[in-house]
Amino acid sequence: KISALDIEKILRDVAQWVLRASQRQQQITPETAGAIIECLTQVVGPVARVMVEDALEDLEQQATLSNLLSNLAGQLSPERVQQFARYLHERGLT
Repeated sequence: KISALDIEKILRDVAQWVLRASQRQQQITPETAGAIIECLTQVVGPVARVMVEDALEDLEQQATLSNLLSNLAGQLSPERVQQFARYLHERGLT
């Protein structure tokens, strides 16, 4: 038997998952791009701005959060991807 508290937790988890999934398919706003640049700067330094701008230019109409993050991750070492992911998570972007 599942308690009411368990059901509430499950529903909160599902709502959070749905929010994250919908965020990943949204077009990149200037605010989102700025937050990504801030996170990436902590990993690679000032070149982060150029990396994000180049990736957005390459992606054009497919510039969703998911596509942008995949593009950037492909340019980083596994260790830096982990650092980047941690900063993104702290900002609520993943």
